[in-house]
Amino acid sequence: MTPPAQEAPPRIVLARPRTGENVGLIARLCANFGIDELVLVDPAPGWRDGARRTASMCPEVVARVRILSALEEAVADCLHVHGFTARCGRDRPVRDLLSLGPGDRPRERPWALVFGNEESGLSAAETRCCTALHTIRTFGLPSLNLSHAVAITLSHWSLAESQARNRPGSPRALVDRQGSLLLADHLRRSLSAWGFQIDDPHLEGCLDRLLGTRLIETRDARVLHRILTHLEWVRDRVQLPEVGLHARPIASEDEQGAAGQGPA
Repeated sequence: MTPPAQEAPPRIVLARPRTGENVGLIARLCANFGIDELVLVDPAPGWRDGARRTASMCPEVVARVRILSALEEAVADCLHVHGFTARCGRDRPVRDLLSLGPGDRPRERPWALVFGNEESGLSAAETRCCTALHTIRTFGLPSLNLSHAVAITLSHWSLAESQARNRPGSPRALVDRQGSLLLADHLRRSLSAWGFQIDDPHLEGCLDRLLGTRLIETRDARVLHRILTHLEWVRDRVQLPEVGLHARPIASEDEQGAAGQGPA
């Protein structure tokens, strides 16, 4: 069996970095791991001075750093965007670093690793630009230096890529960031057609958790699109009573029984 083609290196994106020395150390890591793209989003003024000191062995990497004003712009062409955070919670589900494997991404398209700044990490808005969130497990102080976090991540990526090349089998085809956005938009339109209140902020949070930070297989996304399209087809062709935005949902049989009503 022919081994799979080598995965293209990731784009490294630093969101609002505050310390030029860290940028320089990460530029050196890019040179170590053969990474061509280092992007800074809204870096602190004067970062180049510190970066030049710590990246003295690879000044060409610092010279070609791209500077952008928004994370959305930095990852707009990426199918998969892996963000790193030390914080997790109900609204911020995270995976272990070990889940960062080459099977998650098509090899012919750009993908990115995104790291927050030294003071506050990734903001809530920045995490919504990511298709998956990861954390690096520690057994003491939970917060890692920015350059150390990048070094650990690239070391794991390099090892996982090497192992994947020597392992038979086809990787799963997973939905990309654009596909998740299209599926969420299709869901909103279908719910609206049925009279569901789509401006509920809890719905947006639900969609973020289900689609924004999880990787869904493309075959599952196709099935979901077919279900939504069929529901729209049914509504257009069957005479149904109009449903108001605040209509009371139909109770389940268990709820009816609890209220002393049997099923019709």
